[in-house]
Amino acid sequence: MGKIKQHFTKFWKDYLIAFIIALICGIIIFLLFFLLKERTLYDALNAATMSAVITLCFGGLAFVASFGFFDLLGYGAKQTLGTIFSKKANKYNDYASYQQEKRVKREHSPHIFYSFLLVSILFLIVVLILEIKIRN
Repeated sequence: MGKIKQHFTKFWKDYLIAFIIALICGIIIFLLFFLLKERTLYDALNAATMSAVITLCFGGLAFVASFGFFDLLGYGAKQTLGTIFSKKANKYNDYASYQQEKRVKREHSPHIFYSFLLVSILFLIVVLILEIKIRN
């Protein structure tokens, strides 16, 4: 438990920034779904549900990315764009060296999917409150 607490105290600014970004994205999604409809309580329920699901999906993508799932895509883009736009030699000789460097960086970086998960849970609480209000 001490290692997790140490991780959060070290990266609290990163988590806060990710939380604010996730919350803003969730609110924008909510407003898009709510304002494009008739603006009833059911529309608010649907909009909050969509915000919860979409932020949870973003969090899932961030979770998968924290394990290096998209490293090959990043390596290919870096190599291609580096060849096109840069006059310098590419930093990485092969994919294995790129992957190893990314793995080391990931060990010392925040896992922002927690922020997306928290925002998704907040929207699910709003969904439950609206559902209870609609049923009564």
